[in-house]
Amino acid sequence: MAVTRRSFNVLTALAFVVCFGVGFVSCLPADESPQYKLWANLLKTQTYSNSSNGTMLKMTWKNCGPSDPIYANLVITPETIPIPGKVNISFNATLNVTCDAPLKLEMKVKKKIAATYWTVPCIDNVGSCTYSDLCSMIPYPPSQPCPPPFSTYKIPCHCPFQKGAYHLPLTEIDLPAIPHADGKFKATAYLSMNGEQLACYEADLQFKAR
Repeated sequence: MAVTRRSFNVLTALAFVVCFGVGFVSCLPADESPQYKLWANLLKTQTYSNSSNGTMLKMTWKNCGPSDPIYANLVITPETIPIPGKVNISFNATLNVTCDAPLKLEMKVKKKIAATYWTVPCIDNVGSCTYSDLCSMIPYPPSQPCPPPFSTYKIPCHCPFQKGAYHLPLTEIDLPAIPHADGKFKATAYLSMNGEQLACYEADLQFKAR
């Protein structure tokens, strides 16, 4: 299944917080603090992985809201993910509530510099951003049928995500080249609806040129 950069980003964010699927539209406001300017310069001037050999991503993740109404078990192989390249994804997810607009996603991202993890501010919709309306960012409008593999396994691809259990068997996906900064990161994602937390997930990520 070929996936465009925008749709892959959306699906990744949704899968990470278990509403199945990081195209982004809204974010925390920038400020003029020295810390913000420092991060802006670091993110704009550092070397991004554009080598012909691509990048390898190592990722581990865990549920940080075990009593939340959404829970999922996501499996990605191989353990070290090639970008670009092919990966296999499967998941089992349980939604104890119907998820509908407004769905809010809050991302907290930290990058390791020397021995310390520093918070990455929201810059150009990347970093520790808040996305106030996930439903509006999904590239599949409710008026159109969901593409495979969603349609194959009766998994919704747009809001509302109905209460129930969903399963995606091992499915191969082509990952495109995605600009990013090399290094080690920690990320936490909080999904909420009308002020109620629906899911929380934490991930450790390491990007390294091949």
